[in-house]
Amino acid sequence: MEVYDTESSEWYKFKSIQRFRATCWQIEGTVYVHGGFEHDTPNIPINAISRIDSQKLFQSYPVLSAKIASKPVKTKEPPVINKNPNKRNQNIYSMGDQREFKLAN
Repeated sequence: MEVYDTESSEWYKFKSIQRFRATCWQIEGTVYVHGGFEHDTPNIPINAISRIDSQKLFQSYPVLSAKIASKPVKTKEPPVINKNPNKRNQNIYSMGDQREFKLAN
């Protein structure tokens, strides 16, 4: 895993999960990695979620640690999904300005 500091234009390399074609997302200071393939078994997908704690990972790098610690975490209310029974297509749910398409039950 590599982290790029946009303020100093520096790259930092870390040992991490060795997967490709995985899905990643971040919530607060934690990075989650779901699925993907390992290099040892590239034909067999992994059905697991791994968690990376940024605070622990960056503790050897005070510059990075300070940057994630100083950022206030903004929490948002989860979107309310209002299903309109009068709509023709029952697979579209309203989420404010966005739409969610339901592809399977």
